Amino acid sequence: MAILHPRYRIVNFRLSAQEYEVVFSAAESQGSRSLAEFARTAVLERAARAEEPSGVADNLRVVLTKCEHVERVVRAIYDRLIANESRHNRGTA
Repeated sequence: MAILHPRYRIVNFRLSAQEYEVVFSAAESQGSRSLAEFARTAVLERAARAEEPSGVADNLRVVLTKCEHVERVVRAIYDRLIANESRHNRGTA
C-alpha cells in the first residue's frame, strides 16, 4: 500500500505514569490502533478546534445578543402591561 501523505516530523513529549494510564485507557476504549494514532488524532482535533473562529468571545457575543433580545421583549411586555393598567384605571375612575 502506497503512503499518500508520508510523515516526516516527530513530536515527542513525556507523561507521568498516571497520565500514561489515562491516555492508554482512552486509546484502548476508543479502539485506536496504537497510542501514537490516538495521540496524533487528539492533537490534530484540538488544533483544528483552535483554528475555528467560534471561540469564547464569539460564544459570548451570541449570548449577549440573545440577552439583548430578551431584554427588548420583556421591556415591550412591561410597557404593554403599564399601558393596559393605565387604561383600566382611567376606565374605572
